[in-house]
Amino acid sequence: MAMVLLYQQAYAVSNERHHLEKMYTAYRWFLGENSLRVPLYDSETHGCCDGLQQGSVNRNQGAESTLAYLISHLAVLKEAEVLRQEKPLQTTLITASVLSSKIS
Repeated sequence: MAMVLLYQQAYAVSNERHHLEKMYTAYRWFLGENSLRVPLYDSETHGCCDGLQQGSVNRNQGAESTLAYLISHLAVLKEAEVLRQEKPLQTTLITASVLSSKIS
C-alpha cells in the first residue's frame, strides 16, 4: 500500500504519468504480479493474504492486509477516474482540430 500511495502522491505533485505507471505496477503486486505469481487478494472472500513467504503465500487474511489492499484499490480507482475524465477532453480537442483542418 505504501508504494501505491507514494506514487500517487508523486503524480499529484509532479503530474508526470510515469508515476502512475509505477503506482499500477505496485498495485498489481496484490493481484499476482509478484515473485510467486500468486494473487494475494481473494475475490471470493474479498480479503487479502498477509504476504509472501518463501515459496508460498501466507493465507492468513488479517484486517491490516485487507485494508492495505482496499486503500490501494481506491487510490487506483481514483486515478483511473481522473484519467478517464481527461481523455474525452483530449479526444474532443483532437477531433475539433481535425474537423476544422478538413473543412478548410
